[in-house]
Amino acid sequence: MTKNGKFKCAAIVLFGKDPGRFYPNTFVKIGKFEDDDFTIRFQEVEDGNIIQVLDKVLRTLDYKFLIKNISFVGMNRVETLEYPVPALREMLLNALIHRNYMGAPT
Repeated sequence: MTKNGKFKCAAIVLFGKDPGRFYPNTFVKIGKFEDDDFTIRFQEVEDGNIIQVLDKVLRTLDYKFLIKNISFVGMNRVETLEYPVPALREMLLNALIHRNYMGAPT
């Protein structure tokens, strides 16, 4: 995680307190689009290190963006996501790990 006494990119992006100071692509935009697929109804931006971003994005998706099917078992309400949480987490981790953090914001 260090080389010649300096932190490598991976250390800053994974664990840094403010990685955006050094690498501009340490944020994720999440948007809700209209039916035309290019008009944004609203969006959220989550930033921080990869560990923080992963947690923030999953929480924001759960609270604001994902559709939950509602059913009842007896008197209990059961909410089921369209996509399993482990699959969402894996997809997001894969995107964050393989992202280019060196270039201009994308």
